[in-house]
Amino acid sequence: MDINIQMNAVKTGGKAKITREELDEIIEDHGVWLKNPKKGKKADLQNKDLSKFDLNHVNLSYANLIGANLTETDLTGACLKEAILIGAILDHTNFSEADLSGAMLNRSNSLTSYFKNANLKNADFTGSILWDGYFNNSDLTDADLHRTQLCDCNFSDAKLCGADLSLANIDYAIFKNADCTSALFTYAENAAWADFGGANLTNADMYGTGLNLDETSGE
Repeated sequence: MDINIQMNAVKTGGKAKITREELDEIIEDHGVWLKNPKKGKKADLQNKDLSKFDLNHVNLSYANLIGANLTETDLTGACLKEAILIGAILDHTNFSEADLSGAMLNRSNSLTSYFKNANLKNADFTGSILWDGYFNNSDLTDADLHRTQLCDCNFSDAKLCGADLSLANIDYAIFKNADCTSALFTYAENAAWADFGGANLTNADMYGTGLNLDETSGE
């Protein structure tokens, strides 16, 4: 599949670019707020242009990042627990080893982003476009990937126990050696082109995909 065709994504225009000094002040105030909600200020970065910033290991748990532009932003090892990234632009964003547990990424748009070794437990990606994403070794336990575009995504060695991928487009997605115990693939699109080699599909629901467990779990 050609992943370079035009994506139906949120446009980057209209995002307000902020300076590094302004962002550092927001992050500092947010850190104070995390320790004591009566002090500091919760980070509000809605619709801000944070592209290409180095934010590795930053703590933005619970922050408002709705519609933010995070193109080529480095968030390696960052803490984004229960952060709100609805409609965010995540092209080439690096979330490797980040904590995104419980984060809301509904309707976010991403091309070739990295979630390797990330904590994505209970994360909500409903309706997102995540083409060519790297989720190797990530923990997606109970994550919601319902109706998500996952074409060419790599979930090798990932943990997808109880994850909901119903109605997702998994065209050429790779699930090699992934733990998909009790995962829902109900009516997932293009499942015949996905690679489930070595995956654990115990109690996985493949109804409506046209596949059966014997076909998908082979080497």
